[in-house]
Amino acid sequence: MDLQTLLQTMINRKASDLHIRAGGKAFIRIDGDLEAVGEQDIGAPEVEQMMGQVASARAKDGPERGGEGERP
Repeated sequence: MDLQTLLQTMINRKASDLHIRAGGKAFIRIDGDLEAVGEQDIGAPEVEQMMGQVASARAKDGPERGGEGERP
C-alpha cells in the first residue's frame, strides 16, 4: 500500500491520524479508535519510501549530520 492510498483512505473515512511502522499494518484513528488499514504488513522499504516523500531534508540527514532523524 502506498502513501497516497493511505492518505486517501484517511480522507474517505474522516481519520485524524495515520500510524505506520515497518513490519506491521498501517492504522488510522477514527473517532479516537485505531483501525487497521489493509491486510498486509508494510515492509521497511515501503516505509522508507513513504518517509522520503514527506520528511524534510534536515530530517533525512539523520542525527550524525545534525539532522532530526532517529538513531537506530
